[in-house]
This record gives sequence, C-alpha cells and structure tokens, in this order.
Amino acid sequence: GSSTDVEKLGFPSETTSVVATWSSTIGYLYGPAGLSNSRVAGYHVGGSGASGRVASAQKHVFGSSSTSTLAAAVTHARNSASGMSSKNYGKGFEIGGDDVTNYGDHANRLTFSSDTFSHYTSFYAYRVRQATSCANQSTAGYTLGGYGNNGSVWDTLQTVFKTQFSTESTSLLSTTIATGVQNNLGSLANNGTAAYSCGGYPYSATISKMPFSTETCAAISATFSGTGSALPYGVRG
Repeated sequence: GSSTDVEKLGFPSETTSVVATWSSTIGYLYGPAGLSNSRVAGYHVGGSGASGRVASAQKHVFGSSSTSTLAAAVTHARNSASGMSSKNYGKGFEIGGDDVTNYGDHANRLTFSSDTFSHYTSFYAYRVRQATSCANQSTAGYTLGGYGNNGSVWDTLQTVFKTQFSTESTSLLSTTIATGVQNNLGSLANNGTAAYSCGGYPYSATISKMPFSTETCAAISATFSGTGSALPYGVRG
C-alpha cells in the first residue's frame, strides 16, 4: 500500500491507533527490514519507496509521535531483507535482501546507542532474500527460508541460519523448517523458548517450531485455518 502511517497495537487492549507518520520525503515503504530496541524505539531499514529502493532508515520512538530519518544509512539500497534484534547486546541486523546486484549475502549492523551502521560482506554462505528472521535475544538470531543461491542454483530455501550475537558469526544449521521450501514467510519468537515460522509461498497451513535448546524444527499440531498466506508478518510480545 501507499500509507505513511505508523500504527500501534496495544497488547492489553488489542486495539490499534495511528501514532505518527514518517517525517521523511520517502513516503511509503515496501519490503523494509524491521528492527526493535525493545521499549525504546523501532526501526524500518531499507525497502522500496515511490522512487525505488532506498538505503535510509526510519526511527520511531515508542510512546511518542517522534519519527525521524537517521543520519546514518546502510551501504546498499535494498528491499526484501529481514531483520533481527538483541536488546541484550544493543544491536540489530538487516540481513540479505535484493539490491539488484548483491542478492543477500551482505548484512548491516545497527548499534542502538549511536544509531550507526556497520556493513558486513559474505555474512551468509548463501545469498538470501525474502526470508524471515527472529531472535532469542540473549544469545542468537535465526533466519529461516527465503529465496537464495548456494553458489550454483537459485531456488526457494528450507534452510535455517544462526547468527551468534556475541561473536557476530553466522552458521548454517543442520535442521530445516518443517513447512518445506518457503519464501515470504513470517516468524515470531517466544524469547528463551522457541522460534515459529509459518505461512509464505508455496502456500502452507503448517506451523514450524524450533526450540532454542535443540535447534531442531518440527511441525506442531496447530495450523492456519486456511491454506497459509504469502507475505505474513510475525510479532513478539
């Protein structure tokens, strides 16, 4: 859509309200990565606007109507990236995405205390876009599924990558998401317990759960009431 609104969902009341609008001239954004400094501020990084892909980042201070464009920008204008954050380590990552020439093996780290970015090349063994990411905030983040290239073939992925927050190193886990190959999927995390991924394309009603203690994915008995959905989004309480 073309909305520039920032909307809030109140957890106790489960009601929504428009709390701000983007203060920049970019206007609406499609496919940005979302990062969160819990209880402080949220960020939209990259995406595509009316004039194409952007390298800027927008910050919204929770509990206020303050929204601004950061002075710092990421190194490549891209969309279809995913985001993960750690309040414990004071940083978030914009990972992968589509910037025309560099599909998905790059990442940008946002340091919350300074609102500045650091760029990483070859962050992943694969080039990945249209994936989903979530985090066990005290230890690691995970990127699941997507569309990527392992060096030889472009295809929809069933992979799970783990990023250790303490070392900022990334590895490919042996487990695969239980929904099968999937891009444009959504995820959410029960912090300290498990990650869940669901929806996406090819369409699926299956929900995949990965306990953080075992890092092994399996389908749970609950499913979507329909046949799943492309481009779902997940939130964490």
